[in-house]
Amino acid sequence: MTEASPYMLERLLKQIESSRSILLEITQTERENDRETKIDEYKEKLDQSLKRFEEITKKYSEDNETKKIFEGLLNFYEERSTSDLTNETEKLDKTIHDLKHIIEWRIVQGASGRTLGKKSFRSLRGSTEKRG
Repeated sequence: MTEASPYMLERLLKQIESSRSILLEITQTERENDRETKIDEYKEKLDQSLKRFEEITKKYSEDNETKKIFEGLLNFYEERSTSDLTNETEKLDKTIHDLKHIIEWRIVQGASGRTLGKKSFRSLRGSTEKRG
């Protein structure tokens, strides 16, 4: 089974965390005009994160841990409402926490040397699509 690299997931995590920081700015913004622009920026960042996450899950279709987190983020995305920002922040925090947990464990597994993410780089020859 091929899993998504923890470093690839870290880049995704940074995107999701940036959308979370925008969400926190929305809760602290007083002026309605600034609030609307921040909401649009938040939605755009979240869309980008979701799109990138979807690409990763399609590329690594056997990675069940990543799929599970993606499905949770997808459910959050479909059910979200900007009227209840504290609940939205908590759900986004849970996704971030779960993703960090997977990243940390995959880094540890790779550092132990017992399980390597890529068994043989020869299998990657010839096709640039496989190289990621």
